[in-house]
Amino acid sequence: MRTKTIKADYDIALPSVMIVLENQGYTVENTDIVQGAYGSKSAKDIDDPAVYGSLFNELRTETERMKAINYTSIYEELRTELERVKSIK
Repeated sequence: MRTKTIKADYDIALPSVMIVLENQGYTVENTDIVQGAYGSKSAKDIDDPAVYGSLFNELRTETERMKAINYTSIYEELRTELERVKSIK
């Protein structure tokens, strides 16, 4: 197993990982952005260094894209609105 680091806030890194996994054919069943848990219906081993490198490059690109669109502030606005709606009930 290889380990590489993406320098990004958690609110950007987790959705980026999920997007890349879904683009690769994984099915993400359950997502909890607060705790970082997700379930996968299908599984693939990543033993090939070329495939691993390609996935990492895709993840880095997606992370930079999410930073560029200021995803964290959009996410916080949505979270605030969700809390407001919950409080109305």
